[in-house]
Amino acid sequence: MKKIIISMTLLNLLLNSFGSVFAQEAPAPYIITQDINYESISLEDCLNILQNPTDETLESESINKTIEEVEAELQSVQEQYNEINNHIALLESGEVDSLDWANSQLLIVIEEVYALQAELDPEFMYLSEEEQLKLVANHESVLEWQAYIQEIQVALNQLIADRNVVEQNYSNLNFTLNELQANKENTSQSKAAYNECQLYPYSSEYLSIDQILLNSQTSLNDYLVQIDSYLEKIIAKAYRKVAFEDIYRLYSRQLDQQALENALSDKPNIVLDNLAYETYSYAKELNLIDIETLAQYAQRAYIKNNNKDEFIQSYQKVINLKENQWNYINSINTEAFELIKSELVNYLNSNMHTNEEAIDLVRSIHQRYQVKLVFFDDSSQQWVINSMSSSGYYDEYVQKEISPQTIEETLSDESNSESETQSIDDITLDETLDEVPDNLAAPNDHLESLKDQLSNIRSNTNIKDLPKPNTTNSMNNNKNKNSSSNITNKGNIELPSTGERSPMTIIAIIILVLGLILLFSTLRMKRKKRESLQNIELD
Repeated sequence: MKKIIISMTLLNLLLNSFGSVFAQEAPAPYIITQDINYESISLEDCLNILQNPTDETLESESINKTIEEVEAELQSVQEQYNEINNHIALLESGEVDSLDWANSQLLIVIEEVYALQAELDPEFMYLSEEEQLKLVANHESVLEWQAYIQEIQVALNQLIADRNVVEQNYSNLNFTLNELQANKENTSQSKAAYNECQLYPYSSEYLSIDQILLNSQTSLNDYLVQIDSYLEKIIAKAYRKVAFEDIYRLYSRQLDQQALENALSDKPNIVLDNLAYETYSYAKELNLIDIETLAQYAQRAYIKNNNKDEFIQSYQKVINLKENQWNYINSINTEAFELIKSELVNYLNSNMHTNEEAIDLVRSIHQRYQVKLVFFDDSSQQWVINSMSSSGYYDEYVQKEISPQTIEETLSDESNSESETQSIDDITLDETLDEVPDNLAAPNDHLESLKDQLSNIRSNTNIKDLPKPNTTNSMNNNKNKNSSSNITNKGNIELPSTGERSPMTIIAIIILVLGLILLFSTLRMKRKKRESLQNIELD
């Protein structure tokens, strides 16, 4: 009884201790801040850094690219070294076609030749060691196997030499990588600023005109694909994600006051003051959700104070902001854009691409990147360059009348816009000698000595394609000239199973298992019934 009381007391203490542990408040999770830079680098500074990169910046980019190339080469050299090493190992001590295997076969051949000589020449066993050595060493099969071993050795030596070269190459590459990584660590403040500007959503890669090569001897589709590849590099993705038409559509969507209140209930008010306007121009992304919020707040204000001018000014301010984003992107690669415009207009006019299909193709690439590179003049039926720094969409949308739309019409327009954007994005030895009778044993047995002397050739190589002597054939040449060859058939190799089963197979297995369970249950019930009947009969 005392033992039970003590056990219960200990159990209570243990449970209480666990309870106190679990009752403790969990520590707050460690949260990494999402804001890295509190002050943006100015637009002018970023333009200067991106458009006129310093030698140090270019050198740092070159170092990063070289490090990637050296690391890839190191990986390749490591794989090459492992492959050569595996070949050497197989050539030295593999189960077949190796140096150890060939030497073991030579010892067997020497024994067989020695026994055959003793069988064919009764005087052989009374000869001196040197005489026996000469006879055995000059036997055809021994010579063949020695030559074969020598071939293996030559091939093995070559592999070892190749491995040494790879080792030296790896050592050199590793040294180079260490030097590059040391240089990379010595980046300056200008490089840090360059990186920061590159991370801004409306920054893009700088391309010199020497990097732009357009092949004009091709079809319009292929030519526009070339244009597309360059525009993708120099027009920021954030800019492409919002179209001028999207801004117009969102401001044209008319909601009643209750719908506006519901839509804005969980949205913070976004104010485009001077600081926010500048930040959204290059350093912070303006997305469709932000624009929708701006449009809804502007519409709510319009409903309250009936000031249409303020509503229109809000719309025009967002259109201006979109154009400022283009101006920043264009400023980084002004020369590149001018070259692309000039080359495109020359190509279109010289090849007379003036039909509706060609116009639609050019329009589609304009819509994708939200910049009009060229215009088609209906009067002259010629293409002309967009000579302004403007996106080409600004004048079309800044003064565009905002007309009321029903929600159903707006949703329809939204669906059409999404499908159109999606379509635009797509433009892109087996046998041995007969047994020798025991009575051939003689006074001068120099077999072991001859084996040591004749099999002292070492060699190492990958010899898949080397000709292998046939022991049976070589030996039987002394008794008869018939040779035989054995062909080993390899079985079919199956692909490894991934362990997957089709749903029908799984269902069939489940049904089978259920059927077996029912069968066993039925048999067991019948057996019990039979036993009960037998017990009744016995009674």
